[in-house]
Amino acid sequence: MIRRMSRANPLWDAPRIHGELLKLGIEISQATVGRWMPWRPKITSPTWRSFSSYFQYHHDARTHLSINKDCPRPRPVQPPSTGNNIIASPEVGGLHHRYERRAA
Repeated sequence: MIRRMSRANPLWDAPRIHGELLKLGIEISQATVGRWMPWRPKITSPTWRSFSSYFQYHHDARTHLSINKDCPRPRPVQPPSTGNNIIASPEVGGLHHRYERRAA
């Protein structure tokens, strides 16, 4: 799951992936996430054009270190009992993804 998230979201680092995993009810340390992330070269930053959809993503989906890896508009934790299938929903034109559990 760590490698899948890292490939789908090349701008994410270990704390961001760790926050998403916590929201999926997967208890793992941030250091472990960093160890399992694949190495990749730096990618250039997105342009101002992608700002319009990033603002909504920032408040509704993105986990933040300063608020205990939650979103400004809190997202509930989805425990494994919610479903075993984890799907990725593209956000901000595919630059980022939001992960949710779905029933099989």
